[in-house]
Amino acid sequence: MVVATRNYGRMLRQLVPPGRIWPRGLGSVLQRLLDGLGDELARVDCRVQDYLVETDPLRTNELLPEWERMLGLPDPCAPPPESVAARRRAVVARLQELGGQTPAFFIGVAQTLGFSVTVEEHYPFRVDVNAVGYPVYGDDWAHAFTIHSPLETIEDFAVGLNAVGDPLRSWGNEALECGIERNVPAHAVVRFAYDLVPNAPAVQLGLTILDENNQPTTVLLDGQDQLVVLDENAQPVAVPTTAGQLVVLDEQNNPQAVDLGEEAS
Repeated sequence: MVVATRNYGRMLRQLVPPGRIWPRGLGSVLQRLLDGLGDELARVDCRVQDYLVETDPLRTNELLPEWERMLGLPDPCAPPPESVAARRRAVVARLQELGGQTPAFFIGVAQTLGFSVTVEEHYPFRVDVNAVGYPVYGDDWAHAFTIHSPLETIEDFAVGLNAVGDPLRSWGNEALECGIERNVPAHAVVRFAYDLVPNAPAVQLGLTILDENNQPTTVLLDGQDQLVVLDENAQPVAVPTTAGQLVVLDEQNNPQAVDLGEEAS
């Protein structure tokens, strides 16, 4: 409760010792001096009340920059908030963060940054536990995991959510990597894998050629986008492809790019 100025003046007058040299008249110089001192004490009292308000992050105003400085805000992994209310919410959210080491925690971190991801955990290879074909991971892989995300996450401008001056479309994964790496435990290692089309069925590239009966047939490529052919010694040779194309020589020995088709496996 804020004490009024006149109350501070009255309390100061009550502290004055008795005697003729201490005039108590309301218009005396001493009483006017005490009222002036009461003004300053009332101002300090009001500022103390303001400080109590500033200790609440939901209501802070003057000390909001101090809250942000102590909590490492604005977050370098996310766009800075544009309003005081949004800045307060960011402060409260940072204070309420508990951290975590589960896939669900990192998926939640990505969602707050606007990304949809999946988490792949890795385990060391164990005989009689893992099947044939499982990667032979060492013991260190127990502390590693992979974040799978689309190659590009595009965010379009939305009326009511974005402000004047915001780009009509933005993309990039820097914020995702920043946000995930900031929350990774010290003993863990995170890897990022960016997929062309997340959660899409497997697709193999193929080359349509003519068989011995002059009928078109599709030759599927292997998992590394390579075409396996036979050389002059009838030995299999992997011919790499680039951007869905196979470079061959025409009848004049000039390189030509042949577009590859696609066939779902």
